[in-house]
Amino acid sequence: MTLEDKYKILMQNLADKNTKNIERDDFKPDYYIWINIAKDESTGEVWFIPTHCSIRFIEENLLECSSKYTFMKLEYMALLSSSLIDKIKKTYGYTERLMEFSAVCTYGIWRLETGPLGLANPENRIKYLDSPGYDFEKLKKWFGMHESNFYSCLNPESLTRVLNDKNIKNEDIIEVMEIFCLSIPTLFKIVSPKESGAMEAARKAEQVTMKLGEENTKVLVLKVKVSLFLIALHMGAKIDAPENFALAKIQLKLVQEDERKIKDPRIAPIISALISFANAFYFYKAFKRNCLNTKEYPNKQAAYQQVNNYVKKAQALCGFMFKEDESYKVAKAKTTMLLCKARANRWNVEKKHIEGMREAIIAFTDYRSPRLLMKAHYLYASLKLE
Repeated sequence: MTLEDKYKILMQNLADKNTKNIERDDFKPDYYIWINIAKDESTGEVWFIPTHCSIRFIEENLLECSSKYTFMKLEYMALLSSSLIDKIKKTYGYTERLMEFSAVCTYGIWRLETGPLGLANPENRIKYLDSPGYDFEKLKKWFGMHESNFYSCLNPESLTRVLNDKNIKNEDIIEVMEIFCLSIPTLFKIVSPKESGAMEAARKAEQVTMKLGEENTKVLVLKVKVSLFLIALHMGAKIDAPENFALAKIQLKLVQEDERKIKDPRIAPIISALISFANAFYFYKAFKRNCLNTKEYPNKQAAYQQVNNYVKKAQALCGFMFKEDESYKVAKAKTTMLLCKARANRWNVEKKHIEGMREAIIAFTDYRSPRLLMKAHYLYASLKLE
C-alpha cells in the first residue's frame, strides 16, 4: 500500500464519521480565529491554513501527539516535492544544467534510493499530478499554494520533536530528510521568481541537517549535497556576481571540511569528484564574470589552468566511480564538456576533445537531458569546425 493510499483511507475514514457529505461550497473563504480558508476560483480547490495562534496552541499543549502528525506531514511533503519535480521535468518546465547540484539530477548519489518507507518507489507518487492538465504554469501555481507548507518542513524545532519521539525510527527520519532537504530548495529554485527563496530554503535545510549529528554517512552526504546546491546557486545568481562568487568560495571551503569526515571508501571518491568539478566550474565561471583576484589570475591562461587541474582530478575519480555505477558516465561527460569549454587556446583542438564530446553525446542521450545534449552537440560541432 502506497503512502498516497494511506492518506486516502485516512480521509475516507474521517468522511465516514460525518452524517453529511461535506462539499467545497460548504466552506466560506475567510480569516477565522483558528484557521484561514482560501479558495482557488479557477479550480474550486479549497485551502486550509492554520493561524499562528493555533500552531502555538498545538506546540504548547499537544506536543506528545504532534510529533507523529508532524512526521506524517513531512512524509507527504517529501512525496509531493519529489513528485512535483518529476512532473516539471516531464513537462520540460526545467531541464538539468551543466552546473546542477539539485534534486533534478538522477545519477549516482543524486538518485533516490528506496528506504524502509519506500518513498523513492516509482509507484509511490502523487498520482493526480500525472494528469495532462498539470502543465508548468499550473504546477507553479500549485507550488505557490503549498509554499508555506514547504517552508514549515524546514523548521529545526519541529524536527527536534520528531527526533525525540522514540516511536519514530531514525532511519525513517533520514529517508524523509534525504528527499525534502534537497527537493524543497530545488523547487524554490525552479519555480520561485526570487533567487532569495531558494537560498533561504537551502539555508534552512542546512540548519535542519545539523540536527542529525555526524555519525551517519547518509547524513554527511546529505550535508555535502545541500552545500553543493548552495555553491551552484551562488554561481548561477544573476545579480551581485562578486558577492555571490565570494560566498561560493567560502562554501567550497566548508564543504571540503565535511568531505574529510566521510570515511566510507565507496563514497569518499564520489564526493571528492563532485567537489573537484565544483572548483573547476568556479574558476571557469568566475574568470568569465570578472570575479577572480586579478593579481593571482591575471589572464585566461592562469584561470583555465586551475580549471584543467580540477577537471583532471574529477575525471580520474569518475573513472573509478564508473566501475561501481555506470550512471557516473553523466558526471564524466560533464567534466569533458567543461574541459572543452575552458581551453585557453581555442585553436588547440586535440583528438581527446573530439572523442570525449562524442562519448558525452551518447551519455546525455541515454540520460535524456535535452539541454545538456543540445549543448554537447553544439560544442562537438564547434570543435570539428576549428
